[in-house]
Amino acid sequence: MKKNLLLIILSALILASSTSCAKVQSSIATNMIEAAGGTVPDGLEEQIQSDWDEFGNDVKDLGNIIGKDIKDRFKNEIENIFSEKEAEKIAEEISNYDSMTANRTTPADINNSEYYNTKSYKKGQCTWYANGRFFEKNGFEVDTHGNAKEWLDNCTDSRVTVERDPQNIKPNSIAVFSKPADPSHWGHVVYVEYVTYDENGNPENVYFTECNMDAYYLDKERTIINPKWGVYNEGDDCVMKCEKFDYFIARSNGGHRAEGYIIPNE
Repeated sequence: MKKNLLLIILSALILASSTSCAKVQSSIATNMIEAAGGTVPDGLEEQIQSDWDEFGNDVKDLGNIIGKDIKDRFKNEIENIFSEKEAEKIAEEISNYDSMTANRTTPADINNSEYYNTKSYKKGQCTWYANGRFFEKNGFEVDTHGNAKEWLDNCTDSRVTVERDPQNIKPNSIAVFSKPADPSHWGHVVYVEYVTYDENGNPENVYFTECNMDAYYLDKERTIINPKWGVYNEGDDCVMKCEKFDYFIARSNGGHRAEGYIIPNE
């Protein structure tokens, strides 16, 4: 009789463990025993409940172990899937930038007066464009003023970081340049659209847009033939460009040198 009673109890526990309940009342096992024609000795209900609680904890622990094992086993596969998707997305973005660079097209909506207003800067100036493009891409107008080379010093906007190390370039930022050979020059600002990095994490290529730089570099040899300061030139201004990082921060074509960046906070 004791053997049959134990088998009935075990069957009740196994059946209960297949339910979605985390904890089963002792009356379930008791009712099954009584339905089978047996009787539950005094005090056994508490023992059944205690054993079931312990059994339930063991099942939970086993589930956690199995879950962790599955997660660890497929971790690399999951990461590879996401990294492949991310790589495809990046490749598509770069392809779009390369296409715009080759076709000398602009990604900016320069006719949108909400971003590209003329309250502070004249259309065609580098400051007019960099201010508007930053607003268009980041959703706010950065609080700075003055000539281009003064933007780092004059920036008081808590929504951005003023980065003075030219090596720490970031996409969707404003690059600020000075002209060391001519301290009286007003400098230059550029909008950094995108940056690619080598396998060591060092900046490699810089995709950028700017205004009032190519106006006086119109022939293939980039010779100064027709200076047009602060005048918007369609097809030359605001178009996508790509340069190697080392060349970009030196900008030897105009004698400029990168002094740092205005970077939106993450």
